[in-house]
Amino acid sequence: MNLGLLLSALSVVIAAALFSSGSVALTPDGIALLEFKSTLNDTKNILSNWQALDDSPCGWTGISCYPDDQRVQS
Repeated sequence: MNLGLLLSALSVVIAAALFSSGSVALTPDGIALLEFKSTLNDTKNILSNWQALDDSPCGWTGISCYPDDQRVQS
């Protein structure tokens, strides 16, 4: 099994666990960003505050959101 496939499968499992827990879950934008992060080589741990347990990615390093709906802008 290649690493990319393994990381994709792991992302799906994490997302499923978050949504099935009944607790507040990370937004779809946040889930997509975590999947993107899993493809990066963040050896300096710059994106360490990108956490699956957050409600929103709007406070994450390098992320800005639209104020009205908290969707990722850039």
